[in-house]
Amino acid sequence: AGGGGIGSTVTPLTYQIGGRLVSASAAAGDVALVAQAGNAEIGRIFASGNASLTARGGSILGYLPGVAIAATSIRLDASGDVGSASAALGLQSASTGSVTGQIGGRAWLAAPTTAGQAPSALRLGDLAATAGVAAIADGAIEVLGNLRSSQGGVSLTGATIAMAGGSQISASLNPVRIEVADHKAVPASGTRNLRESCLVHQIGQGQLLREVNLESV
Repeated sequence: AGGGGIGSTVTPLTYQIGGRLVSASAAAGDVALVAQAGNAEIGRIFASGNASLTARGGSILGYLPGVAIAATSIRLDASGDVGSASAALGLQSASTGSVTGQIGGRAWLAAPTTAGQAPSALRLGDLAATAGVAAIADGAIEVLGNLRSSQGGVSLTGATIAMAGGSQISASLNPVRIEVADHKAVPASGTRNLRESCLVHQIGQGQLLREVNLESV
C-alpha cells in the first residue's frame, strides 16, 4: 500500500490463503492482518507505523532468514506458537516502540542484525506466551512491560539486558534464564541493568515461589 496502511487496529484486514503471505508493506501507515484459519506463514511485513498480526487458528511463522516484521511497534497474537525452535521470528521495532502480544503456545523471538547496521535491540512490552518465551538479540533486550508465561519458562539472551521501572518477568513452575554478554554495559535511559537489584519472579499456583535478586546471579 504505497499511499496508506493495510487494515487498522479497529478494522484489520482478514485473509485466508492456501499458502504463504510473501509480503505486505505500508510505507505511510500501519499494517493490521488477521489470518482467519491455519498458520500465518510470512515472508516480509513492513510498516512505517505499527504492525499487528493475528493467527486465530494456528501459529505465526517466518520462512525467510533475517527480519520478518519491521515496524514502529509490533503486536503478535496467536492461538499456537510464534516462531519455532529452529527459526525464531525476526523482529525489528523502533527505539520508541516495542513488541507485545498474547500467544497460546510458545514464542521464539529474535532481533537479528541487518547487514551494515548496528546490532538490533529487542524491546519487549506486555507479552504473554502460555508455554514459554525464548528471546535472543544481537544487541540489547529491554523489558518494558510484563513478560509472562503461565506454563513455561522465560529465556533472554542479549548483549545487555535491561528492565524499565515497574516491569516484570514471571514464569510459573519453570526457570527464568538470563544470559548477558556484557555485564557492565550501561542500560538505556529510563531502564536499569538487571544486575542492579532488579527482581525476577517465578510464580506458581498464584503465589510467589521465588524472588531472585540478579546481583547474586
